[in-house]
Amino acid sequence: MLKLVALKLVHWWLRVRHFFLACWKTTKASFRATLSRKTKQFSDMRADSKRLQKLPLHISFPVNENEIRVEDLARLVVWSFSIGISCISLYDRAGVIKARKDQLGAQILRVKDQLTKREAEQFSVKIVTADTISGESCRSGALVLLLSGKDGRQSVVDVVQSLCSSRASRRLCL
Repeated sequence: MLKLVALKLVHWWLRVRHFFLACWKTTKASFRATLSRKTKQFSDMRADSKRLQKLPLHISFPVNENEIRVEDLARLVVWSFSIGISCISLYDRAGVIKARKDQLGAQILRVKDQLTKREAEQFSVKIVTADTISGESCRSGALVLLLSGKDGRQSVVDVVQSLCSSRASRRLCL
């Protein structure tokens, strides 16, 4: 009886070991493939997005982090625009992103230049805040709207109305 239990235990251990090794090999192979891929170019991302059935015209990203990395936000903005989203809103309650507006703009240009290389002049990025939004348009580029908790409800309503009226008068191309 003891031998049978020991054999079943060894058999179970070998099956579990085999399962985890198979999972590890699969994960390792896909991880290596991901690391070996070159960064996609702007035109590749735009072409990939054409296969999507739906794509938003505007996207908002609420940032709820203690430490906000401008580099990550810049990648997010450039990626969003590269797939065809021309209006991007970034919101953080404390207003850290608004305070680092210039740094964000410089970082977006760096990321854009790395991504587009040959196509560096293909689009421009305009960064605005809730109090400077009126009449802005993004005919040939991305419009990045920075919002914070200090903007208040009326400011948000004004921004949305401004975006809607800009869109209606075709000054804002989404």
